[in-house]
Order: sequence, then structure tokens, then C-alpha cells
Amino acid sequence: MGVLDIYSKRKRLMENAGQPDIYSYDYLPDELRAQVIHIWRDTLGLYKSGYYHHDKSIPNKNWVWIHDKFCRELGLLTLDPPLDNAFEKCCKYVLHESDIDNVL
Repeated sequence: MGVLDIYSKRKRLMENAGQPDIYSYDYLPDELRAQVIHIWRDTLGLYKSGYYHHDKSIPNKNWVWIHDKFCRELGLLTLDPPLDNAFEKCCKYVLHESDIDNVL
């Protein structure tokens, strides 16, 4: 299994090599966070709830894959335990996470 090349890891590698990013990301507006979620919904589709759809539909499989990759790369077991829907967990993470590098 290959390693996912996520932004926060690339940034750390550049900083360790003495090449800081030329852009500064210390604030991510709520409007941009919401727009990201709209783009996700338009491109990947919504997670479908219910017994028939549980992990069988393509959007569900994609959202579970994305959630699991997020967790693996960030060293977490889950993004938000009380939710049982991978799409909602990813959305809540993007909306509320304070570490901008991890969101990016």
C-alpha cells in the first residue's frame, strides 16, 4: 500500500529541508470550508443512509475510503466518533478543525 502524499506532510518535509512554503495559511474562512463541502457533494455525491445503501453505493464506498485515509495519515482512529456517516465526519472535520495544515 502506497503512502498518501498529503499537504501537511509535504510542508513538514519542505520546512525540514529549509524551504518554507511561500504562502502563509493561518486562517481558513468558514465560507471556503463550506464551499469545499459543496464541491465534495457535487463531485462525490452524498452518503446514502439506510440498510440497503450501507457501504454498498459508490458514494458510500468513496466516503469511507476518504475518511479512512484521513484517519490513517493523521494518526486517528476516527474523525468524529458520535457520527456514523463517513461524509458527515469528513464535513465536520473540515468545518471545525483548527489545524489549517491538516484541513488543507
